Amino acid sequence: MVKLTIYRSSKFYTSGSILVIFFYILLGIFTSGLALAVFGGWDPLQILYAPILIGLVGMGKAALNFSEESEFAWERGKLIAVLIFVGSGILLLGLLLLISATWIDTEVLVYLGDIGLILSCIVYAIGFFFLQKQLASLYLKRVIAKYPKYFISIGFGVQSLSYTLFFINWFISNETITATIVIAGIVLAIISILFLIIGFIPINIAFRAYPHLVENEEIRPG
Repeated sequence: MVKLTIYRSSKFYTSGSILVIFFYILLGIFTSGLALAVFGGWDPLQILYAPILIGLVGMGKAALNFSEESEFAWERGKLIAVLIFVGSGILLLGLLLLISATWIDTEVLVYLGDIGLILSCIVYAIGFFFLQKQLASLYLKRVIAKYPKYFISIGFGVQSLSYTLFFINWFISNETITATIVIAGIVLAIISILFLIIGFIPINIAFRAYPHLVENEEIRPG
């Protein structure tokens, strides 16, 4: 009989993937492709990051739980969890620094907040790279029905590039160049969200079946 923790941990991935997809789409739409996310100060749209963080942290917690299972233990589970937790901590710190610029009038906080957004995406990209490696090994054991490949890591990598372009724009004075950079950043942000959608959908599918495939060898894909 499969432990209840496997069902609960799988739920973290199925529900977390939906949260990340849905709220990144909203974030992209209402912040003009994440372009407004790098400006300092309080903005109610920053609340959209909350469910994204909850979904991602839930996945980290689930990876930690899976690393402690006796059967089909995730050998990379703790590493995945640490990277997701660190990425989430950096993202939260970056957001708090940007919000703090509302009360402390200094561009330094804004620059540090922007750097936090960039670094969080890089750490997430690395964390989900190792998650895909873990899922590849589980796919070979036939307990993962659908292997999601590396789209999520690519998505976060591209997102870090879009944030980097928005950050660089702070130091450019030429209006034509800044407009071009913003457009390029928005395009990259949209591409990154598309990659995240493409990557998280198979994760949602895979973890809906995961507990059942662990429990019943007869229904595992051939």
